Amino acid sequence: MKRRDLAAAAIGGLVCALAGGIAWAATPDNGAINGCYQKVRGTLRVIDAANESCSNSEVAISWNQKGTKGDPGEPGPPGPKGETGDQGTPGLPGPPGKDGVDGQNGDRGIQGLPGPPGKDGDPGQTGPPGKDGANGKDGVSVASAVEPPGSNCPAGGSSFTSVTGTTYACNGAKGDPGTGSGPTIYRASAQGSGLGVSGSPQMTGLLHLRTGIYVVSFSVDVYGCTRIATIGTVRSLIIDANTFSGLPGEISTFNTFGAGVSAVGVATRDSSGNLSDQDFNLIVVC
Repeated sequence: MKRRDLAAAAIGGLVCALAGGIAWAATPDNGAINGCYQKVRGTLRVIDAANESCSNSEVAISWNQKGTKGDPGEPGPPGPKGETGDQGTPGLPGPPGKDGVDGQNGDRGIQGLPGPPGKDGDPGQTGPPGKDGANGKDGVSVASAVEPPGSNCPAGGSSFTSVTGTTYACNGAKGDPGTGSGPTIYRASAQGSGLGVSGSPQMTGLLHLRTGIYVVSFSVDVYGCTRIATIGTVRSLIIDANTFSGLPGEISTFNTFGAGVSAVGVATRDSSGNLSDQDFNLIVVC
């Protein structure tokens, strides 16, 4: 028998011995079995290659105890359903989606309650001047005359005749002589320009300060006296009553600073209320 055949037979016997349950030296974890074949006697022994080695008269051999891969077995039955795992960490936000299509308009809602009143607006701009008014009707001409004492005026007086008739301004009857001294009267008269000034001896002058403003000076204290002023022509100017229609305007008096207690201020205006130079007469009763 050749040595090669003897080795094969020894290996075959070793395999049979393994199948019969003979205990051998421990094998490594990788499943390989290491052994030493005696070349002269033809014996085979298993060794632990980590701790032993073959002698010079032996041949080192090794083989794997793992058999050929068998056929796959049939699938086993499904296992029971596992418990629900913990919720995972939220992922990153996805990109914004496209805008949706606009929906149809809804029905009109119920009208709300009225809101509080708003604040007053700023004043508007001044409007343009109005148109001039229509001219007034011509005044009624009045003729005046001295009325002698008679049935119309027992003590005499004045008559005033117009298209509507005649009226009278009668003098009062002469009264009994008084027992005391009467009030003192001072007078002044001036044209609107400040010229043509006349008056009682106590009037010392007239100052035309500006349009419609005058200061009449006296030589006596007139601060606490009564003042009466009218717009009218000065006494040196005579006008026909049949044609005279009066002088429109306004007049007022006032105390003035700087002139002291012996002066009276006079202001004249036109019919629109604007300061205007006007002829006037002034009476001061003290």
